[in-house]
Amino acid sequence: MKNEAISLATKRRFSAALKAALRTRPFEDITVQQLLTATGMARPTFYYHFDDLFGLLQWTFADEALSLLQKDSDYTHWEEDVYQLLVYLANNADLYANFYANITLEQIQAIFCTSMLKILNGYIQAVITARQLTVSPATQQFVAEFFVGGFVSVLVRWLKAGLPESPAALRQQLHETMDQLIVQVLEKANKIGNLSDV
Repeated sequence: MKNEAISLATKRRFSAALKAALRTRPFEDITVQQLLTATGMARPTFYYHFDDLFGLLQWTFADEALSLLQKDSDYTHWEEDVYQLLVYLANNADLYANFYANITLEQIQAIFCTSMLKILNGYIQAVITARQLTVSPATQQFVAEFFVGGFVSVLVRWLKAGLPESPAALRQQLHETMDQLIVQVLEKANKIGNLSDV
């Protein structure tokens, strides 16, 4: 555990140096050597933790963004956690502009999939409990994966388009989708037993 803590601290030192550099020059003008000078670390240390500067940028994004989705263990405030993530992305749009321009759907799925599945599964369980539904585990998993895929696609579109909607507007759209579509799907599954039987 001690080595993991040291490794995390090292990654965050490089991350902080990269963010400081990004505030004064474009990503493509930053070099590993500049980060080594800023942190006082050796080149092998950087390449032990990251393949390249884009890998560091991706890690920084994931480290900071995911922390906003992992606060609420009982999922009662899932909407607020997702909203804080959207606000973070909006507030750091300039910082991550290069990342957004080059990110793929697969990359952002890798970053957000596990955390969003956890949130969606928590929400699904809350709906099932509140409405006293009986929904098979397989159907619950399908519904969660389907809507996580949709969320990630919306997020990629939003980021690549330059965040045209405000975080509040996107939050409202997500709220309406969760309240209308997911609840309806779960209630239908409760009636028929399993979505695969439709």
